[in-house]
Amino acid sequence: MISEIKYQAIWAKGYILFGVLFGLLFVLGGIILKDYTILFNLIAAAIVIYFGYSMLKQPYAKYSDKEIKVFGFLGSVRKHYEFKSADTIEIKDNRLYLAGRKLQISSWMVDKKDWQRLLAFYNAEEAFLDELV
Repeated sequence: MISEIKYQAIWAKGYILFGVLFGLLFVLGGIILKDYTILFNLIAAAIVIYFGYSMLKQPYAKYSDKEIKVFGFLGSVRKHYEFKSADTIEIKDNRLYLAGRKLQISSWMVDKKDWQRLLAFYNAEEAFLDELV
């Protein structure tokens, strides 16, 4: 079974908000300065808005008992970790390790419930104890 981790919605909405604010700033600056070439900077604002939108729609990572794929902003695979079983993943201080190496997954960028579900998935003993409580 493949599960997903989504980005935190606050980061995505922040990108969209900043993109809109910068876009308005560029338009206002172009009107005040009567220099409409500055409006080409709207492309940069549109890119920031697109990043925020893609963060809302695309997963940060997908995981299963044999692999973890971490995606970039544009949907391409940024990191791909393969292993034989979920038991090879270690959890120390709320971080994931594979063969002693820390995996490049930013817990502060992802939805907290999804992160807890990921940790429980790779730490079956603790997940079982949580169900008993």
